[in-house]
Amino acid sequence: MYTYRRFRSRLDNDQLKIILWMCGVVILAALGIYYWMIRYSLFGKLWLVTWSNWPFPIVLILLGAWGIYWKWRKRDEFSWGELLLYCILLPLVAYPFAAGSYFFLTDLHDTEIWNGYVTEAQYYESYTTKHTSTDKDGHTTTTYVYHPPEWQLLTNNVLVGTGEAETVSVDSAVYRRFVSLFGNEEKKLLFHANQSSVGDGNMFFVKWNRQESTKIPTAVEHPFVNYLRASHSIMKTRGAMSGFQNFLVHYPRVHGGMHGAIELDRVLTGGISVPMEWQTEVSRLLNRELMELGKHKEVNLLVYVVGTGDINFRHALHEFWDGGKQNDVIVIVGASSFPAIDWVDVIAWTDHELFKETLKDRVRALKSLENAGALVSAIVGQAQASGEEGFKRKPMEDYQYLVAEIRLPVWATFLLIIVVIGLTIPFLMFFCNN
Repeated sequence: MYTYRRFRSRLDNDQLKIILWMCGVVILAALGIYYWMIRYSLFGKLWLVTWSNWPFPIVLILLGAWGIYWKWRKRDEFSWGELLLYCILLPLVAYPFAAGSYFFLTDLHDTEIWNGYVTEAQYYESYTTKHTSTDKDGHTTTTYVYHPPEWQLLTNNVLVGTGEAETVSVDSAVYRRFVSLFGNEEKKLLFHANQSSVGDGNMFFVKWNRQESTKIPTAVEHPFVNYLRASHSIMKTRGAMSGFQNFLVHYPRVHGGMHGAIELDRVLTGGISVPMEWQTEVSRLLNRELMELGKHKEVNLLVYVVGTGDINFRHALHEFWDGGKQNDVIVIVGASSFPAIDWVDVIAWTDHELFKETLKDRVRALKSLENAGALVSAIVGQAQASGEEGFKRKPMEDYQYLVAEIRLPVWATFLLIIVVIGLTIPFLMFFCNN
């Protein structure tokens, strides 16, 4: 470790290289987090949370004062320009790490499911690059870096933050299935700086052939900031699950299949035996409709069949699933004896109360779940209706009033302070000694 005296002394070349390397690592890590937040449209919401709570602003003030102290102590070596640059770097470098702390160490972190269809499959060949460096003694070192192959799917969804198409990583077998399904595989020559391998490193791709029979539905999980789940006054009232534990199942997750990790079981059952053929058909029909509706209405449709005549189960599921996700429409059907319908309720983040009431009435009017097509038609028809009778997702911005209630755990607060201080030390050492 650096002693006080050594910290105040001039840095030699090796020490300067170490400090510059540390600064570079911190900046690259910060840029990576910035890109991730922008890509998934998390930046603004996490900015609001980070600056609305005391730890981050207080730490920045203390670090700014620390920089001014060292300017006073080393006035001849620490210029006013360097001090200004240090104060600018403070929030720019520290913010992404603070935002990440709030996102992952509180209940802010949540995922929603986007629905669409595959528009393209891509394959990037492996390749090798050659890198040569020379040290201060004139010794040359050559290293070879291998870049493994990659396969991915593109969907019709677009990431708002970057404008890029939604992507899903797959393997070679899945890619070859899409080549067989879509046909007309194409090749694109790519340039890679310092590439040493020959005849590789290119991209192959195949696009959807515009035939309905080859249109493959997708379900992809995306992170989002959930103010509601992380607040202390809205979602912390517990007790509704008492007596319903045997009827509750976990929120569905996207899973793998013959076309990659883009499949979702849209029918959940609790405490009741439901024919698998019926569940598969409802999921298939909902997936087909959501290829276009999912993007157009920003909606994810789920059906939950529960074997109880007690409508209070609705509150138990709401608590167990933390109210669902911001784009969910969850149709709960009570059926003591399948396929007869006992009761119907709907969970959805929307201010269109008429939509929920009308949807409940349409499903109740079926009287039976036997006809999978009729059930899906009622749900989809109501979701895509216009005006107050249709679904409109409630934006997370409507819950900004809850931001002040979001708190880091005490241990995480101290960890954040230590990390942020540690991130700025290399920059302070550089400015004071270089």
